[in-house]
Amino acid sequence: MKEIYWVLGESAAGKETFIKKLASGNLIELEEKLNIKNKKIVASRESLRLIGVRLSNQRERLLEEIPRLLEDNDAVFIKWQSIDTKTNLINRLNEILPSAKQIIIKLDVSKKELIKRLPSKPLWRKYGKAGEEEKLVDHDNLKVKQTIKLLENYKLIIIGSNPEFNYKILKKMNDY
Repeated sequence: MKEIYWVLGESAAGKETFIKKLASGNLIELEEKLNIKNKKIVASRESLRLIGVRLSNQRERLLEEIPRLLEDNDAVFIKWQSIDTKTNLINRLNEILPSAKQIIIKLDVSKKELIKRLPSKPLWRKYGKAGEEEKLVDHDNLKVKQTIKLLENYKLIIIGSNPEFNYKILKKMNDY
């Protein structure tokens, strides 16, 4: 069965880093725990590229890219953006690929760590204001929680992440 993994998390949670490390084979132990060790996995390049306010309206391209990627791969990892929830992209992809198993991965990073990482993000340097980091982290956290609630019928895996990139599965829910 083909698998689609949506990687959710707040800004600066490390979604892109996680996906790139996994797709490059650098997280062998985690691959084993996710049961993808012997599967051919790939990162959705469009999901990594089409981020930020100016490009988010082009994320519809994922609906074309993901089926193409699954022709030659067993699993695709997608970097989630809040616009994906607003446009119902996850459920729409499910309609296009009903036989593919969609799995939600939520990266769990401490609020303190997110606040520390945020100023290093290019979009924050361009649009953010010093002293408002906590406000954005709280806002992002709410969006992630709302998305998870909307996707309660999907399998959810919560993975702890820390500055050393030691990923650990904390919880699995809605296993099927």
